This record gives sequence, C-alpha cells and structure tokens, in this order.
Amino acid sequence: MNSITLERIEKQAKRQNFKQKSEKLNSFEENINATVEDMITEGFEKYIEDLKNKAVILRSKDDPSTAFIVRPYKTSRYSSVGQKKLAKTIKKRFAGVESGVFLTLTFDPKRVSLISAWANLPSLIKHTMKYLKTYAQREAKARGAKANIQYIWTLEVQGNGYPHVHVFYPSIKRLIDVKKIRQIWGVGFVFIKKLEGVRVGDYMSKYLSKGQGLEKALPFVWFFKIRLYGASNMLILKTPKGESKYTFVGMCFLDEEGKNLASLEALVRLNNINVVKDFDTDKIILSLT
Repeated sequence: MNSITLERIEKQAKRQNFKQKSEKLNSFEENINATVEDMITEGFEKYIEDLKNKAVILRSKDDPSTAFIVRPYKTSRYSSVGQKKLAKTIKKRFAGVESGVFLTLTFDPKRVSLISAWANLPSLIKHTMKYLKTYAQREAKARGAKANIQYIWTLEVQGNGYPHVHVFYPSIKRLIDVKKIRQIWGVGFVFIKKLEGVRVGDYMSKYLSKGQGLEKALPFVWFFKIRLYGASNMLILKTPKGESKYTFVGMCFLDEEGKNLASLEALVRLNNINVVKDFDTDKIILSLT
C-alpha cells in the first residue's frame, strides 16, 4: 500500500470521525432543546390555567353595591380576543397611512436553534432598530437632509415555529442597503419592499388578528417576556383617558365555568357588595340580596 493511499485512508477516517462527533453533538443539542421546550410549554400551560381562573373585581362608582368581574385572560396577549384588540390598536395608529417601506427579518434555522431564536429575539429587535435608525440618519445627513425615522413592528410565526419580524417605516421611500441590514440583523434573511396605496394599518395588524402560527409560539412569548408588537416613541398612540367609572376591589379565584363562588362571595361580603355582574355581558354572577 503506497503512501498516497494511506494518506487518503487517514483523511477519510478523520472525516468519518468528525462526522460522527458532529452527529452526536447535534443529537445532544436537539435533546437539550426538546427538554427545554417541554419545560417551557409545561410552565406556560400551568400559567394559563391559573390565569383563566382569576377574576378582577371592580366596584361601580355610580352604584357602590354593584361590582363587575373582569377576566384578565380575555384581555391578555395569550387569548384571541386580546390579540384582536392589539390589532385594532395598530390599525388606529396607521389609519391614514398608505405608503412606506416594509421590512421582514427572518431566522436561518441552520444558524440559530428555535430556542435561541426566541430567547434572543427582544435584544435582536432592539439592536437592529437602533442601528437601522443610526445608519439612515447618517445617510440623510450626508445628503444634507433630515431623517425622521419612525417604525412599527409585529411578529409572525412560521410553520417551523420560528418568528419573523415585520417592520413598517411610514412615509419614507427607501432604507439603507439590504446587505447592510442583513449584516446588522446577523441571524438570517432580510427582505424589503415598498408599499403604495395600501391600508397599512390593516396590512400590519393582520399578523395579530389572524394569529397564524401564534398559538404554538405563545409559550416562548410568555417565558422570554416577548411583546407581540412595538413602535418607536413618536408612534405611541396616546388616547385621552377620562376618569374611571370603577374602583379596584381585589382579585379572587373563580373557575372558568363560574361554579366555585366561595372566594368571590367572601370578597364581596367583606366589601359590602350585593350584586356581581360579568363586565362584558352584564349577566349576574352572584347576588346576595
């Protein structure tokens, strides 16, 4: 056997050994990620179960003997009702906007694991939005112009469970070069397109109102404390708030079916309340008269 053949055999053996080690490492990482995912899902399910059984009691200022029950779960980002309310908020922010630049930031599964993608999502969004604004302002300054860079972003969940970040920049014609954005984002692919003659509020809110794929991602949203959308400071919607018609009484346990009334009854008796109604339907839940 000549030296060339021996050299080939040694190289092949090294490649095979590396492949086996790599496969073992990948298998180990997959098992770890699966275990972490199971733990997160289990914790989330317990959290939602508890949240669904919580009730906030609000006393009417007009009639202090009457109180109303509000279910925190219904208005949370974890329920379809709560998600649709967030979508309506986005529509209000962009009711009259019909043009701008639409940016999509994605993850490459070959480069980033699912757990890592969700764990680092908040810091990645913050980092990317900051640098995009900085570079855009520099380019504008070089052209002798001023840049008022505003944006809003929302999440979309893909079939593989990875998040996409959709960012809209209203009333501008261009962003910096896509290659530069890809470098700033650093974990996947970047897509840019201009929007003209589009109801931007509807366009951006659809990812929340439809909830496509969102359900499977909610455990990660909960565990890593991720927002479903965000915006630059000048785009924060400020709604004038009048004086509330209710005062907070307390919280109690009340199962979803409303059958276990012991905790509720103790709280309302303590606060001299005679009638408790559902806030949304006005249906009487408990009457002590």
